[in-house]
Amino acid sequence: MSTPAKPPEARQRKARRATRLLGVDLEATPFVVLAAALALAVAVWLRPEWALLLGLIAVAMVVFAALDVREVFHQLVDAGRGQVKHGHDHDSGEQRQAVLVFVELGLDPNGP
Repeated sequence: MSTPAKPPEARQRKARRATRLLGVDLEATPFVVLAAALALAVAVWLRPEWALLLGLIAVAMVVFAALDVREVFHQLVDAGRGQVKHGHDHDSGEQRQAVLVFVELGLDPNGP
């Protein structure tokens, strides 16, 4: 006999707990940025002749981060309008969450 599946909320709580160490969310943006900056600093310290290349890598990382932020807002706009793009099947929970974000930001979830 199989055990019943856990509700999505329980799985999400467990996943969030798994990324915490001593109550600190290690996947929080400041920690990710700090880890990347420290990694680049150590790389420049170990290989100073690669400083230009590593600087270009840092610039590329910032550009891709900006594109990620842009994509998040793009997906929020699409979810707020009820559109499904890229073949992804958005469940109503994701759409509800996107609408709540829009409401918190003071935006109209039905679009302009």
